[in-house]
Amino acid sequence: MTELIEAVLLGLLQGVVDPMPVSSSGHLVLLQHFFGIEQRLTLSVFLHFGNLLAIILVFRRDIKEIFSFNPRYPRLVKYIIIGILPVGTVGFILKPFFDRVFATTIIVGFMLLVTGLVLFTSKYAANKGRDMEEMQLKDAVIVGLAQMLALFPGLSRSGMTIVSGLHSGLDRRLAVKYSFLMSVPVVLAATSLELIEVIQTGTGDVGVNMIITGTITAVISGFAAIKLLQHIVERQSLFFFAYYCWMLGSAILAIFL
Repeated sequence: MTELIEAVLLGLLQGVVDPMPVSSSGHLVLLQHFFGIEQRLTLSVFLHFGNLLAIILVFRRDIKEIFSFNPRYPRLVKYIIIGILPVGTVGFILKPFFDRVFATTIIVGFMLLVTGLVLFTSKYAANKGRDMEEMQLKDAVIVGLAQMLALFPGLSRSGMTIVSGLHSGLDRRLAVKYSFLMSVPVVLAATSLELIEVIQTGTGDVGVNMIITGTITAVISGFAAIKLLQHIVERQSLFFFAYYCWMLGSAILAIFL
């Protein structure tokens, strides 16, 4: 039963916290400190897969249109490809360096404060409301660089990309859609690399029940979290997450400094 509770907690962490602009790494630090829960590699693969399924379910119509070669979507597809180049290149080459040098509790705490600052600026984003047909190369570059910066533990990927999209002048609904569709190949690549490592090192660290429980929890909670985030961004209330990030970052720094 303890392992199932652990699977549910980690599934919720992946499903709810990861899509939200509050950095899952900060919450994992606190789970490890107060409950001794660490995300095991095998379970991590399936939780990321559950998160990927949640994104696909929410944006299934857009994904269907992309693969149906809808003439409205080639521009979006082109900018998704351009947007993932920075994080793909830097992540592939320097991810071990980031994990080794920057994945400390202190860095996570400081970066959460930075995430809060970025989120707070969303209230000042110009509401130009440009749609898919009006997307430009600079939008992909700006959002892509923001996603690359989110390699730093404690910087929220969704927060960085959505806010940068808003500042770039994208429609609020499009900023969320672009952020998550751009994450699909990134999450897929990261999950594949983790799966290769699991195959090489073995899968004996978790049971089947734990995997199923965690994955289902991640899919259901992730779907709900993304839908809620869409509503929050459209209501122009994203900056409220800044206060949460500041409190969480301050708590981590107070505990571990």
